[in-house]
Amino acid sequence: MLNFLKVLKGVVSYFSSKVQTSKKFRKRLLLPFSSLIVCYLVLVGVSGKTFAIDFPAGPISNNNKAKEECPKVCRNHHYHWHGQWKTTVPGRESVCGCGWALDKKGAKFNPLNKAEQSKFDKFQNAIANKGLSAKDAADEIGDSNYKKLQGNQYQIRLSKNNRVTFLVEDDTHTVKLKIVGGHT
Repeated sequence: MLNFLKVLKGVVSYFSSKVQTSKKFRKRLLLPFSSLIVCYLVLVGVSGKTFAIDFPAGPISNNNKAKEECPKVCRNHHYHWHGQWKTTVPGRESVCGCGWALDKKGAKFNPLNKAEQSKFDKFQNAIANKGLSAKDAADEIGDSNYKKLQGNQYQIRLSKNNRVTFLVEDDTHTVKLKIVGGHT
């Protein structure tokens, strides 16, 4: 897949630097094509295991402006903003990185040992900070036995005795914790 991306990048580079191109051609074909490649790289995780979907946000000049605009942009697409943004066309266009959110309100927390707490922290941080889905966060922590219980309720294993039970709300891209620790 990376070879395919190298070829695509080469095509864009060729047309933008070697061939005499008009502004109209660059604006209508090359810039959107380049943006698609960048979005693809972000989505497949070439830059690590962070998941983000970039949504256009108009021009953003600094972090303060991003803090105002990006939460609204992500919310409009039923995602959550995790602090990521970048300028794609200086002075004209920026994008906000949006992903999954973690909701701990109302969750029941039982005592965990150090190893269980470490595993749980890795799981919750993968969602809250990296924007990963519950399934991808579970895959990231390793042997978690991710499974569907009923409806939109899921569970992962922290140890032989302790589990994390949560809801996966696909419409709002939110993982809602129900019970941490214990065995359901």
